[in-house]
Amino acid sequence: MEKVIRKPIDNNEFVKVWAQVHLDGGNLQDVANRMECSYAGARNKADRLISSGVELPELKRGRRPKTYDTVLLNKEIMTEMADA
Repeated sequence: MEKVIRKPIDNNEFVKVWAQVHLDGGNLQDVANRMECSYAGARNKADRLISSGVELPELKRGRRPKTYDTVLLNKEIMTEMADA
């Protein structure tokens, strides 16, 4: 099995991204996406920094609620029902 080589996550960049995601109301997945790393990689980096004394602000937990254009979706339903 071939060894997976991952790019190291830069501490300074990680902290900057974390702070911006916090201000944007984002979560850990948003940090991982912006850092172009895995969720687990972002979690591990955060845990290591926190255990070293870095005071990362708390991010929102879980997934963001999905927003829907209900007016458009209801029009689609009506169009489909009228065509049937």
